Amino acid sequence: MVKFASYFLIAAMVFICIASAADARRVALVIGNSDYTHATTLPNPANDARDLATAFTRLGYQVELVEDATRADLLDALRGFRARSIGAEHAIIYYAGHGVEIDRQNFVIPVDAELKADIDVEYEAVPLDLLVAATSGARDLQLVVLDACRDNPFLAQMTRTLSTRSIGRGLAIYEPDGNSLVAYSAREGTVALDGTGQNSPYAMAFLSALERPGLEIGQFFRQVRDAVIRQTNGQQEPFLYGSLSAEPVFFKPDAASVTPAPQAAAPAQRGTDASADTLLAIDLAFWQSIKDSDQPSDFEDYLSRFPNGQFLPLAQRRLAALKAPQEPARSAVREPEASPPASAVPAATPKPDPLPEPLRLSRSEARDLQARLNILGYSAGVEDGIVGRRTMRAVAEYKSTRAMPLEDQIDAALMAWIAAEVPSTRLAAYRDAKRPATPSTPAPAAAPKPKAQTAAKPAPAPRVETKPAASSGNLAGFVGRSYCRSKGGQVLNGRNLSDRPIWCITVLSLSDAQIRYRVSQRQSAGQPLNQSVFTRNRTGTRTYGPVRLAASGSGSLTANGSPFVASQIYR
Repeated sequence: MVKFASYFLIAAMVFICIASAADARRVALVIGNSDYTHATTLPNPANDARDLATAFTRLGYQVELVEDATRADLLDALRGFRARSIGAEHAIIYYAGHGVEIDRQNFVIPVDAELKADIDVEYEAVPLDLLVAATSGARDLQLVVLDACRDNPFLAQMTRTLSTRSIGRGLAIYEPDGNSLVAYSAREGTVALDGTGQNSPYAMAFLSALERPGLEIGQFFRQVRDAVIRQTNGQQEPFLYGSLSAEPVFFKPDAASVTPAPQAAAPAQRGTDASADTLLAIDLAFWQSIKDSDQPSDFEDYLSRFPNGQFLPLAQRRLAALKAPQEPARSAVREPEASPPASAVPAATPKPDPLPEPLRLSRSEARDLQARLNILGYSAGVEDGIVGRRTMRAVAEYKSTRAMPLEDQIDAALMAWIAAEVPSTRLAAYRDAKRPATPSTPAPAAAPKPKAQTAAKPAPAPRVETKPAASSGNLAGFVGRSYCRSKGGQVLNGRNLSDRPIWCITVLSLSDAQIRYRVSQRQSAGQPLNQSVFTRNRTGTRTYGPVRLAASGSGSLTANGSPFVASQIYR
């Protein structure tokens, strides 16, 4: 139970309490991608983003508006927003533009994406996981809204490198963890309409409901859904994924949701002339000190001290929930303990917000974390699944470059962020590249069938082992070499490529039947390389799927019709 003296300590630290009230901030990141370089322009996302940014600002949110974002712009905006969302009350990301689903993974598409092949998505688009992770620092509401299921022009031109890889129409089902929501403008597998007016049907419904006072978030999204279905004559149905706690969440509370200030019966009667702001701060500080308590007496104390407090409904529900399961066998009021006089009580310091809960990784999860850190260039050492000093040093370096909190621990936000940067397909390719090739063993020759002896014959000549016929041309010269070109299309040869935007192919093994090669890409100068390993069977003369080897020497090859030349600098 909260002691009577603790109340006066809280009142004495009123300015600290007011500062705590200021931490109940709300942040929003609004993104509108309209002007695509390699696709037709979408007329409405920019309008939607501007109108929503204005509306969120009117509601008191700290808003960042990003228009026509490249991939680098999106990653920078998400990294900054992740830092700003820590400790916030609400963290909301609203994205309007193109999106795509590949193998049940969802991506938003920057304006500079080209997406010639399905394998380009991981290097040119941004995964939905990264948007969700960027909101994970907020306390009460972590929300990502995607008006991104529009008919996608990239799909018609996209080459499929694997016949088993699925490319969806619309977005796939997404189930977020924790206190998070993900809202789609059109349910999974369907296409949203861009609309003929200034805003898309979904943005129009969202804006219409956003500033209605007293609309709890569950009711808010139901009203948005019904409005969109009416506007589109049933052609488009929004959908919401995730769940929240029982605590109500409002974009715009009304007078019945939050009582503005304690009345005269509140403890401010104790000989003070406190202002309304001071009373609110005292009320807030008292509530923060008990809101996670499991003692009914703490909430009874709050109700007696603040009969008209701003957290009155929450305190009543919390008290009812604590008493509902069973009546305690003993009194809920603890016996008072002997305590020193008030003058001897040390000054209490306000409790900081609790840190995210550290994870206990399994050996397999730890090995995956170490491998992902190594892929990104943070040396985590041997991938043995033992999280030691070297692994934690790599974690600290990773966090410091992404403006993440530097606590010496591994939490869910870190794991989600790094898994989004190194998806499972890239991790598997990295491990395939490290795994030594197993030499194939020729099948033993079948023993000759015994024949009936009719007459003595001379002993057969000793068997001579024959080698398979050599392939046309010298394939060995390609193995171990790297072939490069710039991301802009310029062929590169004999230049320092360590800090250039490049695309390189390294031949790892080669035979008449099959090629195994690594693709290394750097989107812009100074960024780390993204690498994937592929195996392709021969489909023609010196041709293995998209790769065709030069007929004269091993100095060049072509991939997807583009020339690559051998580089002596790149390794």
